[in-house]
Amino acid sequence: MGVLGALPEGLVCRPIEDADWPGVIDCLGRGFPERAPRHWDEALARMARRPAVGDFPRYGYALVSEGWVVGVMLTLYFHHPGVEAVRCNLSSWTVDEDFRAYDGKLVMSALRRREDSQGSGARWFGR
Repeated sequence: MGVLGALPEGLVCRPIEDADWPGVIDCLGRGFPERAPRHWDEALARMARRPAVGDFPRYGYALVSEGWVVGVMLTLYFHHPGVEAVRCNLSSWTVDEDFRAYDGKLVMSALRRREDSQGSGARWFGR
C-alpha cells in the first residue's frame, strides 16, 4: 500500500460518476491493455442497469488528478438473499504508475464505507 496521508493538491479520490465513463474506460484500458474499450463500456453499462444499493457508489471509486482519471477501483455492492447486510465485491483495480503511491486511497475509500456499515454486518470481498 502506498501513502495513506493527505493527497497532494489536485489529486482526489471520489465515487465514479456517469460523466467519468470516458476517463474510467481509458484508465482501465491502460491498466488492462488486453481488454478492448468496448469491454469496459459494456461492463459499466451493466453496472448502470443494476439497482442502486442505498447510498453506496454505483460503479466504485476514481483517483482523479486535475480532472484526469489516473486510478479506478470498480465495486459491486449487493444485498445477499436472506441477509440484511450489504456485500461488496472489489473488482478491476488499476492505478497509473506515476500515482501508485496513492493506490491505498482507493481501498481506504471502500473500507471506510465498511466501517460506516459495521452495525449492519457488512461483508467485503476482494478479487
